[in-house]
Amino acid sequence: MRKNLFINIALIFVALFLFLWLVFMGMGIYTRHNQSVTVPNLKGVKLDDAIAKLEDANLRYEIFDSVYNADFKKDAITEQDPESGNLVKPGRIIYLSVNSLAKPKVKMPKLIDQSFALSKAVLKSVGLELGEVTFKYDEIGNNLVMEQLYNGSSIPPGRQIEKGSKIDLVVATNRRAGGEPTSDSTDIPMPIDEAVPNDEINP
Repeated sequence: MRKNLFINIALIFVALFLFLWLVFMGMGIYTRHNQSVTVPNLKGVKLDDAIAKLEDANLRYEIFDSVYNADFKKDAITEQDPESGNLVKPGRIIYLSVNSLAKPKVKMPKLIDQSFALSKAVLKSVGLELGEVTFKYDEIGNNLVMEQLYNGSSIPPGRQIEKGSKIDLVVATNRRAGGEPTSDSTDIPMPIDEAVPNDEINP
């Protein structure tokens, strides 16, 4: 009888050992123990190509945000979580932010009759860029903006325009072509109707 008791106890231990071994094996399979995938670098990659890379790496994706970022092309990935280079389990969800929104627009400000210096500051403050500047003779309105142009045409104040657009200006000068100024001026002498590149008039 004692012999049967020892056999039963031994069988219990063997059964318990097998049970625990099967549990740990099952957990290893469930969690894919000792398996990992390196997260690829997706920043700047077009969405379709990013999805293909994730599928090749046995990873899933989810788009958590759509933004506008001038530093990235349309439909390119701007952010990812986890970051590239991290080791994750196969099947892990990679959260993506996509540059898919339209370029924002701003209202064209009123620059006519404003000083050239103020007009440059206003353009910068609203997110527009100074384009080509033409100086035109005007005895009275020295250094004042006479016209504001977009793509060669006059643009009125208040019109919606894409942020980052270039605005050309016609600026009054009291200096005649090849002559002396008609009044005291601190402006740099400029020929009449001469187009000046943006980088020559910005400090």
